[in-house]
Amino acid sequence: MTTARMEGVLRSEFLERGEFVRLISQMPETYKVALLLSLETGLRISDVLGLTFSQVLWGAPVRERKTGKTVVLDVPAYLKAALWGWWLDRQRELVFESKKAPGRPVSRSTVYRWVRRVAQDEKAHVSPHTARKIFAVERFRECGSLEQVQEALRHDRPETTALYALSDKF
Repeated sequence: MTTARMEGVLRSEFLERGEFVRLISQMPETYKVALLLSLETGLRISDVLGLTFSQVLWGAPVRERKTGKTVVLDVPAYLKAALWGWWLDRQRELVFESKKAPGRPVSRSTVYRWVRRVAQDEKAHVSPHTARKIFAVERFRECGSLEQVQEALRHDRPETTALYALSDKF
């Protein structure tokens, strides 16, 4: 892995789940739920924002934009319950639909700006990708296997997975 790529992975700081959830609790519900889905599934925020209710509630496959790999999400019951209510209220397919551009997802940059806004008092560099790091660290703590974390994150390279799974050590 190149130094530049490694620095990109390490750019955002690692936070424990409780700290991250406390920060995002200050955000509008749409962005908070998107980040919780990233935290619980390990998906990149760009993939989360493109999710449909079929994928989240009924297990339709998700194709990752960056890798092209396909995954069926294991969404926790508490998020499914919240999203079921959204679906009943909105009766549309896209979970995180933009208000400014109906039929299109909320932009990744909008979520990033909200994360930076709520984290500014923390003096920490936190980004939506922090959720993916937390997911990796927690999985590694649970199973102790980089291979299992690599599979969960759908990484091609074990070196990349190690940077995520051990980001609490850097």
